Amino acid sequence: MAARRRRALSGRGQRAALGCGPGFAARLKAVGGAHGIAPDCIEIELSESKDLAHYPGMNAIVSRLRGKGVNIAMNDFGTGYACLAALAPIDFGTVKVAKELLNDAPCCPNAGLVFSSVLDLLTRLKVAVVAEGVETPAQAQWLAQWPHVMAQGFFLARPAFGIGKVPGAQLADAVTRHRMRRHEHRMRFVDAA
Repeated sequence: MAARRRRALSGRGQRAALGCGPGFAARLKAVGGAHGIAPDCIEIELSESKDLAHYPGMNAIVSRLRGKGVNIAMNDFGTGYACLAALAPIDFGTVKVAKELLNDAPCCPNAGLVFSSVLDLLTRLKVAVVAEGVETPAQAQWLAQWPHVMAQGFFLARPAFGIGKVPGAQLADAVTRHRMRRHEHRMRFVDAA
């Protein structure tokens, strides 16, 4: 059972789908609480799309989730869809700027102007900003002029796959094994009676 759960959580084989219907925010909080995950440790990423701002009820769903402490991030901001339309009505906590906007920013004045203007807009909207795709020392150094911007990319760290690479996963696995041993002990006792 534990091995199957680890495979599912590591992204091999099965996927988890979350339906964001009525009561989703309350269910997410309850499930997280049952597993010891505080709502402020959960971030849901919504991929940028031209329909994101026009999805019926999206703002209400996001507001309920944010009210429960869950962070909502827009992923791949700037990849060509009408994402600017989603920034006003939807209360994002984080916007992850697509790597395509950063690629030439350190060496091309126009690309640098576009990227810095996007950062200025997001800063004024008071959202956390993550620059995706930091792959060179020049990009990392250029980004350092914005100390409030977080960065991710191969230059900083390679992706780690598998539940064992997730901080705290080894502790959670040990707790699960301990609980299973206690349960087996009870089973033996009951069987012996």
